[in-house]
Amino acid sequence: MTRPSFRSPSLAALASLSLLFLSSVPLTGCGSSADGQESAGGSPSGTGLSPGGAQDFGRFKAILEAGKLPGPETLDQVGFFAEHKIGTPPTSCADPVCADAQLGAMANMISGSTCTLMHLSLGTPVDPRLQPRPPLDLAIVVEMNTEALLSRDGQDDLRYGLNQLLDGIDDADSVTVVSLGRTAKVLADKVPGTRRDSVRGAITSLPLETTHGVVEQYEGLRQAVDTLGPAVSGRHRRIVLVSGGQPSGSIRSERSLRLLRGFAEGTGGVTVVAVGEVGDLPRLQGLADAGAGTLYYAKLTPELPSLFSREVGYSLIPVAQKVAIRLAPGSSYRLREVFGISKSSWQLSAEGGEIRIPSLFAAWRKSATTIDDRRGGGGAILVEVLPRVGAPNVRPATVSDISVEYDVPGSPRKTTQLQLSAPDGPFGTPASGRFSNKAVEKGFVVLNLYVGLRMASERSAVGDLRGAYDVLGPLHQNVSDWNRRAADVEIFDDLRYVEMFIDLLAKAGADSLPPRAVQYSEPWIFD
Repeated sequence: MTRPSFRSPSLAALASLSLLFLSSVPLTGCGSSADGQESAGGSPSGTGLSPGGAQDFGRFKAILEAGKLPGPETLDQVGFFAEHKIGTPPTSCADPVCADAQLGAMANMISGSTCTLMHLSLGTPVDPRLQPRPPLDLAIVVEMNTEALLSRDGQDDLRYGLNQLLDGIDDADSVTVVSLGRTAKVLADKVPGTRRDSVRGAITSLPLETTHGVVEQYEGLRQAVDTLGPAVSGRHRRIVLVSGGQPSGSIRSERSLRLLRGFAEGTGGVTVVAVGEVGDLPRLQGLADAGAGTLYYAKLTPELPSLFSREVGYSLIPVAQKVAIRLAPGSSYRLREVFGISKSSWQLSAEGGEIRIPSLFAAWRKSATTIDDRRGGGGAILVEVLPRVGAPNVRPATVSDISVEYDVPGSPRKTTQLQLSAPDGPFGTPASGRFSNKAVEKGFVVLNLYVGLRMASERSAVGDLRGAYDVLGPLHQNVSDWNRRAADVEIFDDLRYVEMFIDLLAKAGADSLPPRAVQYSEPWIFD
């Protein structure tokens, strides 16, 4: 197979973690965030802050591994970034939340047009390793009609995983188990950790059921919330939902979202584990988002034990609530789109925008992420901005004023003000690029990979196989060139999936079709 060739100008670098903003000029595409080798400033005793969301893009990868072309709806952008370690956050400040803004510009790795990155990192001086782990009140809700759990092996993996979870809870914790079948039944009612062994019998007798006659998901979540009870100072509440994403009525789905939003506002958290051939993954993602939580995709049931162990294997320290990030672009720029956080969390106009996050947590896992399990290793939020039509190329030019507002229990609402400027103005970026910090070079690559995979899946979904092929060819070459120097294990793993996608397109005859016009390879053709 002959892959199309393309070389972009050499990459420069950029900066750190957690919250990123992206800017592009007409016919432009770009990426951002970073490797964890350099700090954006501050003490190594602090940590980054996570807004939650999907923790992997496992479904997309599973479809490629099965020899099929994935659709764009299977590529979760929050989950994609969560599988990449993308920087060291600012941790040296007098407030619970530290914020830092940086900027860079470079050519994208698909078409070579210039893009500019505005990068805001959030961190905290709070070191979760030095904080006592709050006692955990944990409720597990299992949808008994989940197809992957109906086999004997699936049932064994579920029960083994739940027993491992019990092994990991502390004596001060409590555990609730709810089965959701023809009825919603509480099998273990807030059992103290000292009596964890009494729950094992309930797990052994979990009644797996067929797909017929199962009550709505809302009923199981309602039972979990009611059993956990209201928030208690000094304790953390969490719900783990195990689901195959079976269809749900729209009215009950909305009730579930409202229920979990209220739970999150009361310092609760939600983890959704989607298992097997998930019927409605976007709905499950919506539940995790509403609950200020996370979503994991388990292609196979043997993955369940490690996912359950995560729920008791890390310390989660609430740092801020009701977070609002307000953006006021300078006179030469306008806002366009947000990446890396659920669409329901942000609103933009040409004049300004706002991102809302229910809670931010400082998290520490007892075990490190490995290349075999990259879930939750990073994360990024990006906002694309564009030069306004007729904007003067003022040097420097204000890209945006940024306000980060949040609540801390027992304190007045806090605000951090930032301003980011482009020294070269909206149109004067030099060919070699200009960057505040080297660390975001990896993040640039990560976003280019995401955008390229999204473009390819969108094109192949409508039958434009050559258009998809022409996007992935230069992307693969440029990322491979970059990674020969960087030797980043996560990017090596990403390239395996790009190669799978290219090979599947070639097998479908994409490389024998006439090349598409150049405009079809532009990441943001309508900019």
